[in-house]
Amino acid sequence: MGDDRDDVTIVITTTGGSLFETTLTFLDDRWAIYVIDGSDRCYGLPALRHALENVATRWGILLDEDAFVLSNDRLLDLVRWADEHGHAAVGVPDGGVFPRRVHNPNALNLFFNVLDLEAVRERWDPEACGRWMDRGSEMTDPWPPPSLLRPDVPYLFDDYEPYYCFYFWLADAGLRTGYLDARLHSDGLSAVVLDQTGEPVVAHTWYGREFDTPGGPMRERILDVVEFARGGEDRGARWRGRF
Repeated sequence: MGDDRDDVTIVITTTGGSLFETTLTFLDDRWAIYVIDGSDRCYGLPALRHALENVATRWGILLDEDAFVLSNDRLLDLVRWADEHGHAAVGVPDGGVFPRRVHNPNALNLFFNVLDLEAVRERWDPEACGRWMDRGSEMTDPWPPPSLLRPDVPYLFDDYEPYYCFYFWLADAGLRTGYLDARLHSDGLSAVVLDQTGEPVVAHTWYGREFDTPGGPMRERILDVVEFARGGEDRGARWRGRF
């Protein structure tokens, strides 16, 4: 792919709260932005299907509204890396890598994905995808590289998220997945996603739906992560152990 971003769209799922505007401030104006309204349950697998059916560019970068891009240049380099290695999906395994997620390592967590929408559309079969629902518990071998799985982070071959079937179907359809590492932020809850070179590319706070709760602790914690993501003071340690 070339140096421009004409074939890449940032796809953000939002519940319509005020956090969405903050998320946008981490994206430079060279990206095309597509917004999915998640307030009427269009998230997870329905949001994936919506992106496949409505985002016209080859590449889609799926972000939850509580996921902040730490480097736009590294994000574009990640798309290029996915292209060079033939990955149709790139993200963090939902088990065995990030301490707060101990579920199925053969599926990615959907808070941040790089998707080759064009490659997926060529083989997309909703019925075949649906047949992979609730089959994660049948699995016995992890698909991520053994070097990525951490001995101190457990995992379980389960069907914790309904959208897992999408990643199982990808493999069955002959499409490749690229697995990223992530580390725990100092607040003991947020995830800092590392790109293919081990550099931070996205910070994800979780619990973004609680951001607009007046006086709620999640709002203040998320604002601290926003400050960290902007390169400011890391105040996360004051939250460790509270959640």
